[in-house]
Amino acid sequence: MTDGPVCLPPESPLAFLSVLSVLVNHAVPYIFGGKDPSNPTPPNREAGLDCSGCVTWALEQLGIVPEGFGLMHSAASLWEGADGLLVPVVDGVREGDLAFYGRPRVDHVMAVFDSTQVVGASGAGATCVTVAEARRLGACVHYRAPHAYRSDLVGYRRLAQWA
Repeated sequence: MTDGPVCLPPESPLAFLSVLSVLVNHAVPYIFGGKDPSNPTPPNREAGLDCSGCVTWALEQLGIVPEGFGLMHSAASLWEGADGLLVPVVDGVREGDLAFYGRPRVDHVMAVFDSTQVVGASGAGATCVTVAEARRLGACVHYRAPHAYRSDLVGYRRLAQWA
């Protein structure tokens, strides 16, 4: 037992999930195209995160990807490998893996929180561009269960450094 806070290595899956959990606790709104929870991105939108923005912003905070990485990537580009960042999961799903959804084209991503839940920004899609709309729809960073809460789960990817 420790007397102080427990520190997680910043490059670990648990640190990644901890950052996402903070976003859940702050009820960060889902904003389509959002890449920063406190600054509007793109400039014509309100502050918030979309699904890929949520995942990449958390990875940026830990220094796993460079700042601004999320501006260049969508759920589809992350599924396709995102410059070697992600690899297919071949040995069973683990905490911190990314779950991808969408057919015929990947259009959504969440992080695996545990054996039954995923965590990330969801709830409204491309029509949600204001905080008021996100609140009305309950669209925010949150936990969902089961992993296949959407019927179009296509598979999982893992950060190459965690493979």
